[in-house]
Amino acid sequence: MGGDSFLTLANQMLEEAMLGEGFSQSFLNNVVAPVTHVNYGQSVRISGFVDVYSRGIPMPVDGGNMKVCSGLLYHSKEELIPARVTANSVKLRPSKAGTTASFSPPIPSQYPGRYHQTVITLVHGLLNVSYLGTSEKPSTFSVSDVLTTDTKGSIINSLSSIDPVHIPPGYSRPPVSESKVWKVFSPQPLSQ
Repeated sequence: MGGDSFLTLANQMLEEAMLGEGFSQSFLNNVVAPVTHVNYGQSVRISGFVDVYSRGIPMPVDGGNMKVCSGLLYHSKEELIPARVTANSVKLRPSKAGTTASFSPPIPSQYPGRYHQTVITLVHGLLNVSYLGTSEKPSTFSVSDVLTTDTKGSIINSLSSIDPVHIPPGYSRPPVSESKVWKVFSPQPLSQ
């Protein structure tokens, strides 16, 4: 990261940046808006820097996501001290200038602004496809991801079927008439 293009993204709205790159308004409304809405609960009028993350697709790691941490530790060539923390205390150490070291400027205890909450709920069960406004039968409903651009009248931002990390040969997603795991993004905790 860095350079002039990075600085431009940090100081420009995503919509403006993508239109400047030649993307159409239709593409923004139908492809990018659902991603920014699901991830951030906002429209395409967010910081262009956010797009760097929004376009990424989080993928499961073979053997478990904890391998990311062990891999980073291994490649950093640092040593992990396997110990349990039983207490902590503030210890001020003298800096090179002879004064006590601290954060400058100090880290604020409260961050200004309004923040958006996204709740992730994992549910094992059957999907009620009529909630999605379709008359298709659950046995033939094959959509695995539903992204929204606006939650007016909806309690969810997105719905995704969860597939196994190891996809065996010949695997196909089971129809929604079979029980499976769904990931639901919502602005508030869901009721039973």
